Amino acid sequence: MKKLYIPTSTFNFNNILSSESISPKAFYERRGFGYSRWLEIPENNIDNVILLYDRPIGFTRPSSDIEDHPLLVEICTDEDFPQVAEGVFYSDHTIYLSPWRTRFIFFSAQDQHVALSLSDSSQETKLVEFYRKRLVVESPTVGNIPKMELNVGLNNEKIEYDYRI
Repeated sequence: MKKLYIPTSTFNFNNILSSESISPKAFYERRGFGYSRWLEIPENNIDNVILLYDRPIGFTRPSSDIEDHPLLVEICTDEDFPQVAEGVFYSDHTIYLSPWRTRFIFFSAQDQHVALSLSDSSQETKLVEFYRKRLVVESPTVGNIPKMELNVGLNNEKIEYDYRI
């Protein structure tokens, strides 16, 4: 089993836990269930894929009017993902999560508190309690993250699969 890290925003926390999965951004508006919105961040900004890093990466989010703070999703997996750059992989399909193989890494206790308080008011976010012990606060080192350019088509077959699931 290897650990991989998916950078995202706390804005997407409820979305992730409502379906216990993370999909490429383009899937959310097309699949016909769950949240249809997904906040893209520069460290994971390719619509048809999810970028995964082989180490926890630190990053920042700009100040805004929405609750948008850094969040890393750590997964343990046996899946071999295609490599796009040194230490960076991608998935063109949904990654299903499990409380035994997933951790949510917040960069501050305040960010974690706000994300949890917003999930309390969401009827769709029913799985927070299963992951409660897997929510941690850590401060990964901010590093130089290479700009990724990747041209991967939309995996419509996997969108259909998600719909059936």
